[in-house]
Amino acid sequence: MGFDFLEFEEQIGMLWHRLASRNQESYVDHKSCAVAFIDVRGVLPVIFRALGGDPALEFAQIDKRVSAHRLGWRQKIGLVDEQIAVAEMTEMAVKLPPELSLFPARALNRDLYIWLMAWFAASAQQPVITATSTSLFDTDIARLRRAYHTDIALCALFPGIMALRKRLYNAFIALRPSRVLPKVEQQVEDCVLAILQPTATRQLPDLWPFITRSLSEPAPAEILLKAGAVQTGRYAPFLPVPLWGDVYFTGTATRKHGDEDEDDADSADGDRDRKKSARRRKNDQAGRDDPLALNRFEKILSIAEMVNVNRPMDDEDADDAKKAADELEEMEISDCKRKAATKLRFDLDLPPAGADDGRITGEWVYPEWDYRRQAYRPDYCKVIMQAASDMRDEASMWYPDDVERRQIGRIRRQFEAFRPRNEVLRGQLEGAELDLEALVRARCDQSATGELNGRVYLDHVRRARDLSVAVLIDVSLSTDAWVKDHRVLDVEKQALSVLASGLDVCGDEFGVFSFTSRRRDWVRINAIKEFAEDWSPQCQKRIQALRPGYYTRLGAAIRHTGKLLDDRPHQNRLMLVITDGKPNDVDHYEGRYGIEDSRRAVRECRRDGLALFGVTVDRKAQDYFPYIFGAAGHAIVGTLENLPAALPRIYRQLVQ
Repeated sequence: MGFDFLEFEEQIGMLWHRLASRNQESYVDHKSCAVAFIDVRGVLPVIFRALGGDPALEFAQIDKRVSAHRLGWRQKIGLVDEQIAVAEMTEMAVKLPPELSLFPARALNRDLYIWLMAWFAASAQQPVITATSTSLFDTDIARLRRAYHTDIALCALFPGIMALRKRLYNAFIALRPSRVLPKVEQQVEDCVLAILQPTATRQLPDLWPFITRSLSEPAPAEILLKAGAVQTGRYAPFLPVPLWGDVYFTGTATRKHGDEDEDDADSADGDRDRKKSARRRKNDQAGRDDPLALNRFEKILSIAEMVNVNRPMDDEDADDAKKAADELEEMEISDCKRKAATKLRFDLDLPPAGADDGRITGEWVYPEWDYRRQAYRPDYCKVIMQAASDMRDEASMWYPDDVERRQIGRIRRQFEAFRPRNEVLRGQLEGAELDLEALVRARCDQSATGELNGRVYLDHVRRARDLSVAVLIDVSLSTDAWVKDHRVLDVEKQALSVLASGLDVCGDEFGVFSFTSRRRDWVRINAIKEFAEDWSPQCQKRIQALRPGYYTRLGAAIRHTGKLLDDRPHQNRLMLVITDGKPNDVDHYEGRYGIEDSRRAVRECRRDGLALFGVTVDRKAQDYFPYIFGAAGHAIVGTLENLPAALPRIYRQLVQ
């Protein structure tokens, strides 16, 4: 260290880097006034939905992305490109920066998060504007038109937010850098400033009439000609405005029929609060078995993203692979037949895959709700019902230890107190014995009035709840994951054993079912205990022998279990759904599609008179679970090991 001064090249390089990269960002980063997304994570969804935002949308963080705006000469020296985190809304999620430090006041940065909620709520009510060509200029015009009309709609919908708008816009105008731009880019920049300061006394650019046109009117021919003129030039988009969130509604992606990934349970847990943009891409060269010498090396590009070439799988460790994934703005997803040494778990924002419209046949076939078409797909999912196996697989077996046995015994004693008791009915016309109090009162009334009341008997009636309960438990592949030295499936087995033992004691009729799926034509439901079957050691063995399955097509499983409950003769019917994550399957059943179908299935059951309650151990389920089961129809058990104690308590509250 004492000889660092001898490394002249390194010292000069470090000095040059400090000089060239100092304060080169377009927007000054006020770190001391930053507000983190996690600090306002709980209140933002409430504000968004209170303002009319779509309750099905999740909330997640978004990474910085390279912005293609024009850099100044000093920025070009110090920066290869500039990355800016801009909030956006897709049909799947609202994605916000991990922190906001745009303004030199912490209160303004917090207000910006709230403003973006109002912006997206108003933007969702505007028609979708798409660029009429692929030019950057035409894309900017479409973005400006949407920003202009969203700003007007926001002020009309929420007049109480005008003070916040004025405060943020005035503070932002002072921060937006003044740059020397080519003529066309300067006109676009003037349009940006005109939207931000509509009352300013500045000359409006020639493009302004095109920006303010009605959203229902197509772009005029003049602007298309202008777009063609700048497309081949050196046009650069305008500097992003952090106060305007981008809105993207992706199309439908394709996925081949055989897409499967049956090993993701071993993947490392990623940052589930952060969504990665992704797209599917066919990698048809990776499976070639020709020698490497047959490839033309000069055609292999040298870039960071995926390249469609034939090369072996890179076996990186988890840290290096995660770092490389974090540096990618957009992930490309493709098939690979080789097994990777490193697997990571990400929450990807993928366009929904195309759905097969063909009907299927079988003994139990159910429709599926397509929220994009706002219609059912008839005869779309086939359920395979079978008895659960008690075959022992030592790798998947769970045996209760002494602590768990004591817990089961304690829960059974608690449920014994919950058993329906005999009720004494006083003042009856008929009964097994006399009601002495009623008899004395009747004799006194007769002496006083001359009339005799014949209701002088006691009767004993056994009151039952007339209740049938179905417990539906998720045994998808994700239950094979480990959380704090506990495997999810083992904790579910323990909780199921505790609950079933308690239900057996209190006398309520119940059935226990597990479910998993692999595409729409294979939704398997295993009967661990039928309704008419007694709770026995055989049922306990079936619980112990449960193994991880595949995926979670929740809608079809709820519909079939609801049908089983509907066939029961009891007046009251309750379904308890236990799961560990989002509804998903290997085909198009993922993201919002799966959430909407599951929500529709819950509504169908409740419409038929069934009570339905959902329990999840997913700590990040606040975005989607209340939407599926309703505000009063769900419970989120944040700590996995608390599930066995929570289920009996939840059940007692439901039936009381």
